Amino acid sequence: MPEYSELDKSVGRLIAGRLPGLELEAEHRQALADGILGGITLFAENCSDLEQLASLTADIVETSSHAPVLTVDQEGGAVQRFAGVLTPLPSPMALAATGSPETLAAVTRISAEQLKLLGFNCLLAPVLDVISNPSNPIVCTRSFGTVHQLCRNLGEIVARTISEVGLVPVGKHFPGHGATREDSHEDLAVSKVDLERLWGVDLAPFKDCLPVLPAVLTGHIWVQAVDEEPLPASLSKRVTTSILREYLGFDGIIMTDDLTMKGITGHYGMGEAAVMAIEAGADLLLVCGTYEESEEARRAIVEAVRSGRLSEARIAASLKRLKHRFGRRPQATSPSKNKGRFARLKKHIEVSRAISEEASLQAITATRGSARQLTGGPWKVIVPSHPRYSLDLARHLNERLEMPVEEIRYSLEPTFEEAEEIARSCRDSNCLFVTFRCLINREQMRVGQMVADACKGEKIAVTTDTPFDLDGLPDWPTVIASFDPSDQAMIALARVLSGELRARHSTYMQFLYEGLKRLREQSLK
Repeated sequence: MPEYSELDKSVGRLIAGRLPGLELEAEHRQALADGILGGITLFAENCSDLEQLASLTADIVETSSHAPVLTVDQEGGAVQRFAGVLTPLPSPMALAATGSPETLAAVTRISAEQLKLLGFNCLLAPVLDVISNPSNPIVCTRSFGTVHQLCRNLGEIVARTISEVGLVPVGKHFPGHGATREDSHEDLAVSKVDLERLWGVDLAPFKDCLPVLPAVLTGHIWVQAVDEEPLPASLSKRVTTSILREYLGFDGIIMTDDLTMKGITGHYGMGEAAVMAIEAGADLLLVCGTYEESEEARRAIVEAVRSGRLSEARIAASLKRLKHRFGRRPQATSPSKNKGRFARLKKHIEVSRAISEEASLQAITATRGSARQLTGGPWKVIVPSHPRYSLDLARHLNERLEMPVEEIRYSLEPTFEEAEEIARSCRDSNCLFVTFRCLINREQMRVGQMVADACKGEKIAVTTDTPFDLDGLPDWPTVIASFDPSDQAMIALARVLSGELRARHSTYMQFLYEGLKRLREQSLK
């Protein structure tokens, strides 16, 4: 076995990796045991059921030679890794739509408490991005909305609640991802806002929430007003050190977004990106790829220290911050060793589900017209086939309605011929048309238009993710928003459409549009 120096171990503590499956396999196990890996970020593929997840987290905590950083993106809605095992969570935008800070705090507490029982000590939330681009492909319903004061207020509630439970909350994606058009998973995102807008809107929720944020995550966003040449904020010394660390006086943990995203890998090698992130001022690098990529990052940083490009003092400063927040080993819940605690976790999941389900119901909003129970029949539900979300509204309706509901699936980017065939089949039916980001997948709007023209019965449209799909549905007299594409949201929609409850006429949608209008007016000045 190789002998690792103190430098190897110190640098390794600055990197959090990703597991390839349901178990702590040999390479990551050895790295944690040797002290050359700082922790693990878990994803959906690392979870099959509660007992397996609890066994895995306990194994990670017990194997590591130091207190590991154990973290997850469990935001709710479109981004939650354990929705089928832990209590499902509404999206941040859905929780904002309820108009209830108490509901937001209650759902956040549910999530944080379950994660803490599992041994997590870090939760990658809240999202503090302000949505100013309705076609934003990455933030969308992960944001609380279009007004920075709302994002600040609700973000602070989330951060405080997570901290009260005993986890480290992480504000993201600094300095603001809401104005971009690109998905940083696929390419470098670009923020074209000017400095006034950057400080007054995009960056404002972060600045105001820093007193309650022990950690901030930097995004792979090129802020053109700060860096003249294309450079992601996660690798930018001006953004990370000059603005966040020095100007705003933040002395907490700065972590990068996943360095294996194409916004990084499309422009830099892993080793160089890792060194640049440390040079920029990051303390913890998320490397959510293979073990080899984590090792490449670690070796590159070690070499940079030995060559003099990075100082040992720079590594020591980051290590000190990490030990301050993550110095105590979390208490995991092994199903075999902690049976009482595991039973407590199972009970917590069981009793908290109703609270979360009620929150999803509160979020369902009629954004145009007035929603009512589906009657008369026959009804056809025209819904996109999504690789990640089932959008199984028709099945949930059939479970609740006495009349049959027929499902018609269409492609996320349907052809004209597909749209024509669907419209033809809908002539003699009542139609329920479902969208998923039709402002991005614009061919969906053609399907919606052709179905609306052909349908001679009742017409209801449902926006299952971004509510701004409303703009692409001009000929649908009734539009309902769930603000969330998750299974729990689809069940809530079915409960409303089957007459169990009436959709709210919330002012939240008007509030979103007013926020967009103000931002556009500011841009024109």
